[in-house]
Amino acid sequence: MFCLRLSILQPPIPASRPRFSRWGGVHYGKRYTQYRKDAPLAIENAIKEAKAEGSLPIKGAVVIAVIFEVKKPKTTKNKYPHPDLDNYIKSIYDVLQANSVIEDDRNIVASVEKKQWTTQTPRTHVLIQTVPSSSTSLAHHVNLATHWLDTQTIMDTALAVDTTNNKQEKK
Repeated sequence: MFCLRLSILQPPIPASRPRFSRWGGVHYGKRYTQYRKDAPLAIENAIKEAKAEGSLPIKGAVVIAVIFEVKKPKTTKNKYPHPDLDNYIKSIYDVLQANSVIEDDRNIVASVEKKQWTTQTPRTHVLIQTVPSSSTSLAHHVNLATHWLDTQTIMDTALAVDTTNNKQEKK
């Protein structure tokens, strides 16, 4: 089983709906188009940091866990404001496939995702695990991904508490 963890230091942007022109052209929203244009550099830096240059693209069945750290809107009347989590998921799958991290996003057999608010720099954490063809239980791999997601959330919460305490001590 191969496991790859990436921290993409680029604010996550949700996938926009494709728009079609009368002449057959397809285009996306400006923010999403810019996100896809800037993604290769962010992915390349994350791959270098993970020291995984020679092992990509990942082929075969994979399980993915993703944490989207997003800045909370300044004003909202909803408890969980838009955009929806599924639009963030579409954008990260598109970027991972377009930048040859995974061979094909149709090979993703299971995924675990979470969107959380941050006061720090927005980013995306991705864990990709291959699923051996001899493996009969997909549940084991999903449990590992879920455990990583929970552990990462606990670590982020602890870091936020420590940061808050340090600021209070300095005053």
